[in-house]
Amino acid sequence: MCPHRRPTEDGARSSAEKQGGRVRVARETFFVGHQLNAVDGKGRVSVPAAFRAQLERRAQEDGKEPVKELMIAPSPKGDRLRAFDPAGVRDRDAKFSARVADLPAAERADAEEDAFRDELATATPVAFDSAGRMVLPPILRKLGKIGDLAFFVGVRDYFEILSPENARIAFANNAMMLGMLDHYLEERGEA
Repeated sequence: MCPHRRPTEDGARSSAEKQGGRVRVARETFFVGHQLNAVDGKGRVSVPAAFRAQLERRAQEDGKEPVKELMIAPSPKGDRLRAFDPAGVRDRDAKFSARVADLPAAERADAEEDAFRDELATATPVAFDSAGRMVLPPILRKLGKIGDLAFFVGVRDYFEILSPENARIAFANNAMMLGMLDHYLEERGEA
């Protein structure tokens, strides 16, 4: 798992702009990679080391001190969790604002609130220690259908946490991702 750095055209560290009807947040570092980690009976699991390094770089890009806390929310798809760092929450908020910027003022505030509610209002702050260990609260494990294994997948400005069973369904059309999942399961003697 290696970090991905994307140069920006104008040198901006993080900004939202509209391109062809889509909002793009220019950021040099975003979440890429994957890993399968064990979850114990109390919900303890480790954030992958590469994601922790990416969290640190993203904070540095914004001129901030890295925080050891994620905002974790069930995905609107209902089959996984999504973990955002503070930069990801800000980027998401900028996307919400840009998406509704053309609406009349009276509609804009409601549309922005609806978008935030749909995406982030269900988030729970979850701290992790210097070794990356965090405790997923029972409600998040239930909503994300996370059992004794968690498959982490980087998705640009956040990362997803899926059960292997749900990952198999979600990536049914992605032979490469399924091959990686199978490899991790074989390493653990789970396949």
